[in-house]
Amino acid sequence: MPTLDDPRRLLAEAAEHHRRARTLIERAVAVRERALAIIGELTHVLAGAQQERQRAARPREKYERRCPRCASTQFETTGSIRAEKGLFKISGRCGSCGKPYIFVNLRR
Repeated sequence: MPTLDDPRRLLAEAAEHHRRARTLIERAVAVRERALAIIGELTHVLAGAQQERQRAARPREKYERRCPRCASTQFETTGSIRAEKGLFKISGRCGSCGKPYIFVNLRR
């Protein structure tokens, strides 16, 4: 037959189960937030890596008329000339090996 301390014991056990459940939920939320942060960082890194690949695909800028690959002085313009920040940027390619690069010249 149940006694008076049984409801108190049951209430204490219920409170303990509630505390454990709340702790587990808090841990799960922390793990989820950490996982989302890691995913965000990886997405940012991958986006940066994609930008690096795009940057690497652009022709290299040189301040002298020498090919970055073979050091030849033969330069053939491809028709694109831009003025940026006081500099002339002339798109072209090497006459020997054909590597595209941008010759940068000071505006005078």
